[in-house]
Amino acid sequence: MVGALIVPIMFVCTLGLFPWPVAAVGERISLKPPIKPRRFAPDTLTGIMRDRRRRLVRINIKNSRDLTRATNSGTILQNFGSFAIVSQPRASKIAGTSGIVVESTLSLPGKSFDPVISPRKETVGYNARPESGYYIVQFGGVVTDDWLNDLRSAGIEILQYVPHQAFLVYGNSDAIAMAATYSRVRWVG
Repeated sequence: MVGALIVPIMFVCTLGLFPWPVAAVGERISLKPPIKPRRFAPDTLTGIMRDRRRRLVRINIKNSRDLTRATNSGTILQNFGSFAIVSQPRASKIAGTSGIVVESTLSLPGKSFDPVISPRKETVGYNARPESGYYIVQFGGVVTDDWLNDLRSAGIEILQYVPHQAFLVYGNSDAIAMAATYSRVRWVG
């Protein structure tokens, strides 16, 4: 008799140890914790990415000597192990034969432009109060899932890739203003 009572009691106690998601009919249940936004304040690398006197260069890294050469050629923005994205002054020579300039023009139907070199009136600045709507967000490097997830957590809907390092997005006024302050965004407009 005692054994028959222990099993149901253990089952009920176990239910209390695990948070079981509960939702109303038709409501989605997410077992993932909410994504918390990071880096929504410009930093030193943001200024370097948005500097019109600089360009991005991809440098292959095969050994510590290559990494040292990349470090000496400019500011490393991203290091992926086998290559690094380096910001260099436009006037400098590309670091050796392994350096490739990263394309930073936006390629739209009928028009290509570098939004940092040729600023547009549509540019959303740090303190702007943009309207809700569709925008292009260009990143200052090889786009990572973390960067996209950070924008999603701010309320940005990522719609479509736009060459180069950019996405067509939709967001309300606050979300677009927040995207303009994101530390890895090069341009919003």
